[in-house]
Amino acid sequence: MGQGLGQRLGDALAPRRAATQDWRLDVNRASAAEWQQLPGCTAPQADLLLRLQRGGVQLSGVEDLQRLLNLDPLTLEQWRPLLVFRWYDAPATIQNPLLVPLNQAGGQVLQEQLGLSPDRSRRLLRERGRGPFLDLADLQLRLQFPPQVIEAMIGKVEFTPAEPGPRLPDPQTSIANGGPTAAGPVEGAGGRRPNPKRSGGERQTEGRQEGRRGPKLPLTKG
Repeated sequence: MGQGLGQRLGDALAPRRAATQDWRLDVNRASAAEWQQLPGCTAPQADLLLRLQRGGVQLSGVEDLQRLLNLDPLTLEQWRPLLVFRWYDAPATIQNPLLVPLNQAGGQVLQEQLGLSPDRSRRLLRERGRGPFLDLADLQLRLQFPPQVIEAMIGKVEFTPAEPGPRLPDPQTSIANGGPTAAGPVEGAGGRRPNPKRSGGERQTEGRQEGRRGPKLPLTKG
């Protein structure tokens, strides 16, 4: 995290002078006081960024920040030389265990705990099927929900990766173990498989019939 300058960077050239002094703001770890040293950064914007940070949301570049805060091009160019985007494996603070896992939650949870309408819930699930959401900015970019809907999710959701689905059995392994994909008896005429029991019974019957006839004895004169 960058070291504060102790005063707000008020004029247009102040951010570039701060950059030459090696002052940087670590976007995913900065405090409210550090955010408010940037020209044009308001207290509500700093509060929004900190709540996202506590919720485990991380910004990956200036484009994320611009979309999240709706920054005008001039303000963005003033901030750009001071911003550093580092990725952290763990959130800044311990996450609330009641946060909704947005990449795993079902439609009912989305509606009951986040207040999403059935239509928005279905849209979210459909888009999530194409790939997990990275953060609120990614969610907004892909779904184009109204800003107030996204703001209502701040501090209520987390973006843990989705768990992998079940793996299908290997066909070769299934065949080796005599599974359902193993080759069965060859079908006989008429498209039916031969019945081993029936065939055996027929052979036994034929044997008994042959046994009853027996061999013919030669006739002898008495």
